[in-house]
Amino acid sequence: MVADVLAAPAVTGAAVAAVVARVEATGRHRNGGVLGIRAVPDPDVTVARPSPAGHRIQVEACPSTLAVWDALHRWDGTGWLVVLTDRPEDDLGPGTLARLVDHRLLTPDPWEAAMQVFGARTLQRALLAEGRQSDLPSQLVAITPDDGWPTAPGGVLTREHVFASVAVKYLGLLLGADAPGILQWTTRPEAVSAVSTLRARTGDALTDAVLGWLADQTGPARRPILHLLERGRLGEILPAGLALHLLRRASRDLREEAQTAAVRLTERLWSGLDLRSEEAEGIGTLCEVTVQELLERTATRETGERILDRTDRALIEVSAPTVARGSGLLPSSLNAAYEVLGRALANGTHGVEPAWQAIDKHPLARGTGGRPDPRRAPAEAGVRITRWIAHLTEAGESPDLVSLTRRQSADDAWVDAAVNTAARGVDDPDLAVGLEAVVGRALELRRGHDREFARALADEGTATGRPLRGAAQGDGRVWRIEELAHEVIAPIAREEPTLVLLLDGMSTGAATQVLDSVLQGGAQWTELVPAGTTRRASALAVLPSLTEHSRTSFFSGRPVTGGQSEERAGFAETTRVAGHTSGKLFHKAVLDTRRAGFQLAADVADAIADVSRHRLVGCVLNTIDDALDRSDPAGTVWNEELVKHLRPLLAAAHAAGRTVVLTADHGHVVERRAGTKLPATGVSSARSRAPEEPAGEGEILVSGPRVLSHGGTAVLAVDEDLRYSTLKAGYHGGGSPAEVVVPVVVLTPTATVVGEEVRVADWTGAPSQEPVWWNLARAGTPPTAPEPEENRAGQGEFDLFEQPALQPAGRAVVATDRFADQRKISGRVSLSDAVLADLIDALLGADGHRIAAPAVASLLRIPQQRVQFAVGQVQKLLNVEGYRVVRMDGGMLVLDAPLLAQQFGVAV
Repeated sequence: MVADVLAAPAVTGAAVAAVVARVEATGRHRNGGVLGIRAVPDPDVTVARPSPAGHRIQVEACPSTLAVWDALHRWDGTGWLVVLTDRPEDDLGPGTLARLVDHRLLTPDPWEAAMQVFGARTLQRALLAEGRQSDLPSQLVAITPDDGWPTAPGGVLTREHVFASVAVKYLGLLLGADAPGILQWTTRPEAVSAVSTLRARTGDALTDAVLGWLADQTGPARRPILHLLERGRLGEILPAGLALHLLRRASRDLREEAQTAAVRLTERLWSGLDLRSEEAEGIGTLCEVTVQELLERTATRETGERILDRTDRALIEVSAPTVARGSGLLPSSLNAAYEVLGRALANGTHGVEPAWQAIDKHPLARGTGGRPDPRRAPAEAGVRITRWIAHLTEAGESPDLVSLTRRQSADDAWVDAAVNTAARGVDDPDLAVGLEAVVGRALELRRGHDREFARALADEGTATGRPLRGAAQGDGRVWRIEELAHEVIAPIAREEPTLVLLLDGMSTGAATQVLDSVLQGGAQWTELVPAGTTRRASALAVLPSLTEHSRTSFFSGRPVTGGQSEERAGFAETTRVAGHTSGKLFHKAVLDTRRAGFQLAADVADAIADVSRHRLVGCVLNTIDDALDRSDPAGTVWNEELVKHLRPLLAAAHAAGRTVVLTADHGHVVERRAGTKLPATGVSSARSRAPEEPAGEGEILVSGPRVLSHGGTAVLAVDEDLRYSTLKAGYHGGGSPAEVVVPVVVLTPTATVVGEEVRVADWTGAPSQEPVWWNLARAGTPPTAPEPEENRAGQGEFDLFEQPALQPAGRAVVATDRFADQRKISGRVSLSDAVLADLIDALLGADGHRIAAPAVASLLRIPQQRVQFAVGQVQKLLNVEGYRVVRMDGGMLVLDAPLLAQQFGVAV
């Protein structure tokens, strides 16, 4: 009797309902009756829902024979009476058994209740075999959610459906997760606690079965993953698997270190498990794919970054730091890559390109945790300077002022910006030494350029009247600053309502940054250049390059010294020349006087908005010039936010449909704390003095009508490290191109552009202004030779991301008959074969064969706003019969290299 009592199973309401449903399904007891179930007489077992035939189910717990008789006596004879008892049939006697269905006590099948709660009719054999040796069915029923389990597809209860349902409901797994999805789930902080909660609630049978099913989804990695799952070490799966993968992929020279470390790692995490080679390969490959997916999605990128950091630490803990540094994937390998770049920069140009490529393709190169890596911008600047040095060509024997001004605007301005960025410094000693060396080389070369410019300035830049020699020819129009009012502003204002923004002290280098910020901020503005040219225009300040001379001359239209009243008078004259009666010029005091909560002063906002009354409006912005006294212009990346009032002024101009002329009165040089203060008398500025002493090394003597200090003759400092006054953050007034050459930029609202032609007065749409050496996404460097076979890893190098192609193929593509046929059927396509070949080679050389839209604009020499149009032309030429050789993916142009090779029969 004791054995019978102990053997009686516990049942649930769902199990009782399942037995009733099975009995009704026979068709012999559809009107109800008495069911006897051999089970623990639990008084809490109830069935709230009617049977399938619609009968009420009354459950009575009967621990004794007398209790069974009492339940039978009290039953009203309707629906179902279910008696739960652990008494043997011999105790109940024949009379009681005669009242029961089938005249006996029924023993519920544990899976019947499970099928009931899953809405299933049949059971998969594999699930039945697993459940026979555990409490799994009853545990499944016990944790049935309030809203029920998902119905079994086709009425068949499968292992997949059961365990996936539990994992989704109680472990937080995403529905339909594949193997990488399961490993991504292990990275979630709540995953470990979810497993512990499930085990505490249901016991080991169901929890272990679910974990086993999860491991089954990972294929060859099942055993090593299950080993860690069962021990609650979920967060170690990805770092450990990736570490093992890197150790197995280590290069030959690191093989000994890697093998020893792999043994340590295996003993630490998989002790007692005979880890087979295919299992190690399986978990490593799966972890590689999973980390790649984590890094590619914005929502999970930080998780992927944490995995890389933990993998790095795991390799260090097993004494494999060299493997980590050579991985090309982990944080320590990025540190190593920056060290290599620093040494390459220090030694010259050799090795810089491959060192930069190693950094650029690193998954952490652009920063972690949503923050940029502080080393990246200075390193980029160092690489750019190195490329500029490699692209330098000797000037002619007698370079004229206009050609040297164009050099400053088109190339050296970008060098100035890069030098300032590189000189900011980094906390990596090797990289810092390299940046110091490359900045030193750049400054020495720029010193030569500055002196060359100053000599031409003294010869040609001090006179008025006759046009500058060659100014109207060549690429990049050059004016004297006093010519801009009547030759640039007035013609534009005759055709379009215009806003003139003069950024006091903005050098051509600072302008590259400001314009990049404005033009990258969306497709709101299109830059224009003088018709027949492709480069940004520029102008020459009067001398010395001081505000009271150059700014007043700009607004007045003639070389003159003055202040705000003279500037307003000059602006009124320019308005009259443009054919209008009312023009408004606003200086700092008015711009700064605004109501709390408003971005612009009311007078300024009203004038810009009223294009009928005020066709010409001007504003003077002093932020950059003010920074020369109090701030750090060398360490500042100028943009539309940092220049006070610039962003709201541009927004107001765009809303009003105004064309914007953005320029400066003079530029500046920065103080690098390595300069020299020269003793001088008759000082008119930090960089200009009276000619009481002859011009010395690094100075120039200028004389003429455009020299407005010292009676028309002055000595100007040329080398940027010379000054005549007390120490400040920056200076102007000298004769260097950074001080004398100012940008002349015309912007038109993109919304007003119709068709392909962009034209305002005699200005047309500008291509990208970045020099060929500036854009680091461009190809143009020699291909890297393949690594010798003996240096490669025994099982192939770790390759999380696609490698750049080693052989450029652009010219081969455009030389094929297939390409010629595409030309014939593509209609009017303006892209030349040479430009398209460069684009193909750049795509093949880029990481993942992907290039961002701004880089595409630079390669094709077009405005950024026309990238989509140009890409359409590229697709006409390369997408043979609709096959997507090139496509846009978000803001990236993507090349399918194998498909290119197949369609055009070239090797890539």
